[in-house]
Amino acid sequence: MSITVIEPGSDQVYATLLNTSGMQHPAAVDKSTVIELFKQHGAVLFRGFLLTPDSLDALTSEYCSGFVKNITRGRIAISGDGRTQSVNVTPKAFPLHPEMSQTPWRPDVAWFACAYPPEQGGETTLCDGIALADHLPDKTREHLKLRTFLYRRKTVIE
Repeated sequence: MSITVIEPGSDQVYATLLNTSGMQHPAAVDKSTVIELFKQHGAVLFRGFLLTPDSLDALTSEYCSGFVKNITRGRIAISGDGRTQSVNVTPKAFPLHPEMSQTPWRPDVAWFACAYPPEQGGETTLCDGIALADHLPDKTREHLKLRTFLYRRKTVIE
């Protein structure tokens, strides 16, 4: 398998693993390479790999020992166990949000895959929430420090 690592540049903040040797399963990539790129850049894009529900399951199982099901209405289970779900089933843009923000904790890793990419647009925006908060006006940050939030929601953890 021939893999090219494309480091982040001015137009992207993540590393890309580009498979140039034909359609291979993404789980076949050297695990230490993926982990190091993730630690360095916070996100890794796999491009040019064979993507099926089974290959996505093999990839995520290689790196994660536990999974959280997002029980937001409107999601469709893709895998039999419900770990792989649809994200946005409408043609409308999804607003910027922290993943699983309705819970008091966040997942360590979020995996996204696109089975049928649109001909135009459709990009997933990645945002560093800490950097975003650091750049909020002081008045806004002070206001938010005074607020308390309480979340109640049933969550399924496997």
